[in-house]
Amino acid sequence: MAPPTSGRTGLGDHDAVCDRLLPVERTCLHARFAAALSGMPQQIAQLAAHAYAAGDHALALTAAWEAAGRDKLSGAEPERLHLLKRVLELWDTVDSSPRLHRLTVLDHAVEAGLATSAVDSGLR
Repeated sequence: MAPPTSGRTGLGDHDAVCDRLLPVERTCLHARFAAALSGMPQQIAQLAAHAYAAGDHALALTAAWEAAGRDKLSGAEPERLHLLKRVLELWDTVDSSPRLHRLTVLDHAVEAGLATSAVDSGLR
């Protein structure tokens, strides 16, 4: 039996495994995580992150927008600003949903930027 490694966590082990994967393997792993998370509404921010890493930009945009709405309700403005930046980053790569307008996303980003004192970030 191997001696326990001090200071190691499951997350550290996960990172070590991911570092050994080829990029295509890492992308497939993120796609599998996204598929598993797609039925878990409480994990919508994680779904957005894994979909983004898997290259599923349409899903990442939709999930990030939904997660940003939830973060507004919970008062998690820094995370909300991060998610809104992701929506704006993906905007031109995805055929946007007819129910979502870029000015609406920008308005929310400015609001989150003001709430976090990151006005310059909210305006970009």
